[in-house]
Amino acid sequence: DDMKGFLRGINAGANRLRRLVENFIMLVEIQTKTAQESYDIRKNELSDYDALMLSLERKFADLLASKDVTVLYDVAPGIPAIMTDDYYLSAAIECLIDNAIKFSENPDSKVLVKVFEQDNHVCFSVQDFGRGIPEKELKKIHRVFYQIDREKFEDPGTGAGLAIVKGVADLHGGVCDPQSTLGEGSTFTLKLPFETPEKPAE
Repeated sequence: DDMKGFLRGINAGANRLRRLVENFIMLVEIQTKTAQESYDIRKNELSDYDALMLSLERKFADLLASKDVTVLYDVAPGIPAIMTDDYYLSAAIECLIDNAIKFSENPDSKVLVKVFEQDNHVCFSVQDFGRGIPEKELKKIHRVFYQIDREKFEDPGTGAGLAIVKGVADLHGGVCDPQSTLGEGSTFTLKLPFETPEKPAE
């Protein structure tokens, strides 16, 4: 059992390092416009949202085994398909989940990941119940390498995650909407548009 625990910890650390390297590469792609070319080539229709959530759940299994955090996934029924780059979309949601886990500091914390339809958009929301974000900081959080009160909290990470989420949202013609209450937690919702089917001629 001890050996399994050690191996899970090593695997979680290796996965975090892999995501860190991949995030730096993706950030360079976004800032050099290479991401747009990749998106145009790789975009395809996404309709199996349960499979996407299952792949994310597997990616975070080892990390969560060493933390007092539970991630719950919920996919609403009947969500329309969207055109997306699976790699970029998955990476953006990973960044949001990773942040939510990082800022879930209370015992038996929960992170809620939901997929639902709203106002002609497919929404991917990630909610934590951590320390929250001061309102004055919400407009700055998508800046590259920006971290809130870095000197005070010494949070792990580089501050690149939310810049990547914004870049991925822009690629898809969507937005990332942050909502937060200081001391209660934050919800980040990645909203990607889908085309409303044309009404048949009368």
